[in-house]
Amino acid sequence: MVRALLAKAPTCDQQDRADEIIDLGQSLGGKKEKQLIEVAKRYRQLERNTPKAGQPSKLCDKPPRHKELEGLVQAQDPTGKGQPPPSPPSPPSPPSPPSPIFLPSPPSPSPSSPPSPPSPPSSPSSPPPSPCEIKKLKRKIKKLKQKIVKLKKKLAFCKSQDEEEKC
Repeated sequence: MVRALLAKAPTCDQQDRADEIIDLGQSLGGKKEKQLIEVAKRYRQLERNTPKAGQPSKLCDKPPRHKELEGLVQAQDPTGKGQPPPSPPSPPSPPSPPSPIFLPSPPSPSPSSPPSPPSPPSSPSSPPPSPCEIKKLKRKIKKLKQKIVKLKKKLAFCKSQDEEEKC
């Protein structure tokens, strides 16, 4: 997941990884799905590295597979003096306007506290996530990767035992 944020990563790698996070969420369903969609949205908006400080990173020119990621792009280096790269060509516009995009609220420290209201809609000028938020997202992504590996192993075992119904 971190590799997609590096300067040498393919332009659309970050978006593709965000789509994969949503795929995982959809396979798990329920509360996890909602959480992973929020993780994917925040991940998609992380700043990508560039070879030079202040240099804008290239934008992905293909639409995301999931509607939750539509309109989201990576943050650009705030120290940059130049113009951001031109936006990728837009896909044909849908007949109805897209739904507003909400940033996830930070996780609360105590599990017994009531859920917080959704954050206001994000704007292209919203600040990028803090280093602390990035570390939390990286930890979540690492845990999700570990879960994926376990699920894949379990699926392979079930298929080899020819007892998929019990698994």
